[in-house]
Amino acid sequence: MSLLEWPQKWLQKIGTTGSIARWAYKNYRITKSLNPRLPEAEICKMLWDARYYSMPPKGEAKRKLEEFVKSGSSIKSLLDLCYVIAEIELDVSTMENMALWRRRNEVIIEELERLGYSPPLAETDLGSMYYSGEGVEKDDAKAFSFYSMAAEQGNAQAQFNLGRMYEKGEGIEKDDKEAFKWVHMAAEQGHAEAQNALGLIFYKGEGITPQNFDEAFKWTRKAAEQGHVDSQYNLGVLYNQGKGVTQNTELAIKWYRKAADQGNASAQYNLGYMYSEGRGVTQNSREAVKWLRKAAEQGLDIAQYNLGVMYYNGKGVEQDFGEAVKWYRKAAEQGHVDSQYNLGVLYNQGKGVTQNTELAIKWYREAADQGNASAQEKLKTLRDS
Repeated sequence: MSLLEWPQKWLQKIGTTGSIARWAYKNYRITKSLNPRLPEAEICKMLWDARYYSMPPKGEAKRKLEEFVKSGSSIKSLLDLCYVIAEIELDVSTMENMALWRRRNEVIIEELERLGYSPPLAETDLGSMYYSGEGVEKDDAKAFSFYSMAAEQGNAQAQFNLGRMYEKGEGIEKDDKEAFKWVHMAAEQGHAEAQNALGLIFYKGEGITPQNFDEAFKWTRKAAEQGHVDSQYNLGVLYNQGKGVTQNTELAIKWYRKAADQGNASAQYNLGYMYSEGRGVTQNSREAVKWLRKAAEQGLDIAQYNLGVMYYNGKGVEQDFGEAVKWYRKAAEQGHVDSQYNLGVLYNQGKGVTQNTELAIKWYREAADQGNASAQEKLKTLRDS
């Protein structure tokens, strides 16, 4: 039976309506990773046979679930398939039906546990589901329990997640020592996100861990070399600052560029700034504008401010006060103090915008309230005039 034929068969059997094309596509996408020895149609039959959302599977449904356990397939794939089926059988956008769907998932999980279902990623997947509330009611205590089981078996992702739960006090009392222990264990296994987190812990000196730039550099580099984008940016910062390593602007540029090419806004800004100043690279205002714009378009306020400055001064772009106003405003609305002051100046002067003293005062006041001395002086002058 072809992929497009079996969904039609099952829909006709249960008398359900829905988009066959959408059904087939979603089932293909979700079930293509399942063990081929367990055909999609059999999984569907198992779930349809288990009609009642508050009852454990019985008879044929139970047998099919036992087959699933033996296959070692991903529980997340199975429960994702539950959602596709629930979309067709139920309107899962309603709170009542969403609760039924989640309860059905919990019943399946309980039965799988009873049957001894424990492939390598099962507890990690279940922990993630309970932590995020994806497919089941969010339950930090259950998430912690499943992560603990997987972490004890050596799963790096579970170890990292468990460390984060100890750090935040989620599902367990906050414990910095345990947090460090589990994050470190995951990092030792080569888990890039854990290595990045460990680098930040050593950089900042968080919890029980004293500040240690050498260790920060060591772990950040390990993650960066695996392509972890935030670590690539952080490694650029360490080279630029000369912390944990000899200061080297050329290597800072190298790592900023790697992160910037992956879309990291802070790296894009730093790269733009270094092109603007000619640090580690030949000064190039056009290249500076290119990278500042990429970061500004992602909403980074300092990049928006500096792009406004470039338009105001006509560096790397044609001078355009209107564009300067546009980018200053975006940053000012996020609370960037220098942008608030500059926006006040442009409203006061009528550059790139219709002159408006009231709006000038508004933006001067915003900046003055954050301690900007120039804005405070401008306010005083306007009030006295």
